[in-house]
Amino acid sequence: MDVIPLIFNANGYVGIGWFTEPINLQSSREEIKVVYRNIFPGDGNMTVNQNAGQIYRFINDIKIGDIVITPYSDKYLLVGKIKSEAYFENTQIS
Repeated sequence: MDVIPLIFNANGYVGIGWFTEPINLQSSREEIKVVYRNIFPGDGNMTVNQNAGQIYRFINDIKIGDIVITPYSDKYLLVGKIKSEAYFENTQIS
């Protein structure tokens, strides 16, 4: 099993587990693309646009009170309710 869902479940939050660099939560989609390209310089334009858009929507579209569902394992999902504004937390995974 992937360790990211375990961390989300144990700590009671939802996040983007593959994007671990701090980002200004007021960043525009274009600013996120710049940060993304610095981290993943080999990704093509389509991947950059798609992933930067995902990060932007995660920060700006999910609101307090929204219900979220995220994969937990091959058979289970985690279901939760957003209780705070977006924030950045870098969880160290060993």
